[in-house]
Amino acid sequence: MQLGQKTITSVEVAEMVDKQHNELLKDIRRYSEMLGEGKITQSDFFTESTYFNSQNKEQPCYLVTKKGCEFIGNKLTGTKGAIFTAKYINKFNDMQEVIQSKQVEIPQNLLMLQGLLDQMIQHEISVRQATEQSQKAIEEVQTIKETFVETYDNWRDDIKHKIASIQRGLNESYQDTYNRLYDDLEKRAKCDLSARVRNGRRRLEDIGATKSKVEAYCRLDVIEDDTKLKEIFTTIVKEYAVKYAA
Repeated sequence: MQLGQKTITSVEVAEMVDKQHNELLKDIRRYSEMLGEGKITQSDFFTESTYFNSQNKEQPCYLVTKKGCEFIGNKLTGTKGAIFTAKYINKFNDMQEVIQSKQVEIPQNLLMLQGLLDQMIQHEISVRQATEQSQKAIEEVQTIKETFVETYDNWRDDIKHKIASIQRGLNESYQDTYNRLYDDLEKRAKCDLSARVRNGRRRLEDIGATKSKVEAYCRLDVIEDDTKLKEIFTTIVKEYAVKYAA
């Protein structure tokens, strides 16, 4: 814990509320969207950050302020909400005590030096932010270009490539991402993919296809075999790619 720290990580919050960190990240992203719609400063509650997991891999997280903890606590009910409230109040009180215990009188010359150092740091941050924003803009343009300009001769390879980018943006499992996209297709096309898979497998059995080929027949095969479904699904994947992969 650094001197002056006024936040805790979403990793710590997840432990406090006994929740998977990935699930909490989804909740916080949803809360941030709500705050954005209300034109409320999100950084007062949550700030995007990263941390290194036990395998020393950099992973996304959020820095959560006391207001952010209160926001999360209000979404919990009963004993679970009460326990989390007590935990984060104790956590922030402990942090405040450490800050106060380490406050000392700083000589004037050191204050001036600190001021100059702060200016240099701020300048460096501004330069880095400008560079990062420029790079992000380039990456977003490239992603959008790849999304709307077909770069693969094989439709399935193209779709899998885009879905892989969407999965990374959503930070969820591949299966969850595919299920999310299939659900949207069923709603938009008013179809039952599972029923079509069963019918397709029966047709393969009728023509004497091998057992492995029958069992391998899946929802993506159904979509690829139907021109209308293929067109709608391609549109859905492109929409998700612009939102989550850009």
